[in-house]
Amino acid sequence: MSAYAVVHHAGNGVFGPSMRSRAVVSLARTVVRPTLGVLPLNSTVMASASLIDRAAGLLPRPRDCEYHRVSLGACEAEIVSPRGVQGSSGGALLYLHGGGFVAGGLNTHRRMIALLAGCARLPVMHVGYRKLPHATIRDSVSDCVSGYRWLLEHDVPADRIVVAGESAGGFLAFATAIAARDKGMPLPSGLVGISPWLDLDCATKRAASGAQTEALLPISVFEAVARLGGEVDGELDAALSPANADVTGLPPVLLVALRSEVLRTDIEAMAARLGDARVSCVLHLWRGQIHGFSALFPASAEGREMLCDVGEFVRARIGAQPAWRMRIPTTSSVQ
Repeated sequence: MSAYAVVHHAGNGVFGPSMRSRAVVSLARTVVRPTLGVLPLNSTVMASASLIDRAAGLLPRPRDCEYHRVSLGACEAEIVSPRGVQGSSGGALLYLHGGGFVAGGLNTHRRMIALLAGCARLPVMHVGYRKLPHATIRDSVSDCVSGYRWLLEHDVPADRIVVAGESAGGFLAFATAIAARDKGMPLPSGLVGISPWLDLDCATKRAASGAQTEALLPISVFEAVARLGGEVDGELDAALSPANADVTGLPPVLLVALRSEVLRTDIEAMAARLGDARVSCVLHLWRGQIHGFSALFPASAEGREMLCDVGEFVRARIGAQPAWRMRIPTTSSVQ
């Protein structure tokens, strides 16, 4: 039998999820999910998702962090560092945002990244990887590997790096570690997948209970993205999904899932595979939240709790390591 630990989270209210979380779930179930269910998810609609990140760029940056832009060639990344710990805190977190491979970016996730950097007390490199429909999922993976390589080339040893991501970013976190291993690069010290989408094949997910109980995203959204980003000559490229990769030798993993979400099937299957491969894995199961709640509402009680859990995992993976200094080009500073 596969061995992995499970931690249950009921929420921060007196009798479970907070009132705010209950209201958000209700709104998502009655308004957002039905709207997404009828939205034509074609290339034109997906391309317009970039406007969300542009709009988020108008928001002020959290003042308790410093921000440095770096070029990874095909894309940009942003290093977010809590003031006072930059370059001397003992490690780095490579974060890969979610958004279904079509949305999200450096601007939409900046508030969450700043809070996560504070929880981990470490610099966080956030990669603004290329997305559909203008790039392939393999391009996205390549950009994330470039971010990992950048850290290695700037004096951050692999055993002081943790790679994390939520939703599609969780897919990319696993894919980055697997690609790095296959390229002969050293593996990071840990992996974090927050509600990660790990298998582009949606057949199992459609048949599971989560397809009906998911509050935010209809299964049709996943199927549309998988067709656009995962098919080659009309056939799904099975080798693209981390769910089908060899997980032997991966570093310890922290997984997060919602009890009622459609991706729970992917996540529990990965936890079982990791257990079979004798990879240390802890699965945190949350009740009464929506998919991506830590990114959408990072300052909520539940959002902060999850980010603190991730921060503790990161510190545990690299906290015992000696100090180091990451070289950040001074010309890349963004104030």
